[in-house]
Amino acid sequence: MELGVEPGIPLAAVSVTVPLTLGVSLTDYYVAPPGNDRVFGYLDLGLVGTVPIPMRPAVGSWEVSGGMPMMSLGGTLSTFNGGDDLQVVGPFGFNIGY
Repeated sequence: MELGVEPGIPLAAVSVTVPLTLGVSLTDYYVAPPGNDRVFGYLDLGLVGTVPIPMRPAVGSWEVSGGMPMMSLGGTLSTFNGGDDLQVVGPFGFNIGY
C-alpha cells in the first residue's frame, strides 16, 4: 500500500512540488529471507520542478519537469538492491495536456 502527498507552490515560471510517498505492506508483501514479513517498504522524498513550454493553444499545454527524489529502502528492498538502503532517482519528463 502507498500513502502519499505532493504539496506544491508556484514560483514565477516554475512550479515546485515536494512529493512524499510511504510504501508499506499490510501482510506478506515485503518478505525478507528467510520469510520474515516486513511492514516498511520505502520512503520517497524529493523536489520536482515543472516549467510550462509556450505552445499554440491548438496543440495543447506542454510542460517539462524534472527532480531529485531520494528513496530510503526498507530491509527487504535493501537486500534486493545489493545492501544499499538509500537510492537517488532523477526523473525527467514531458507532459502534454489537451
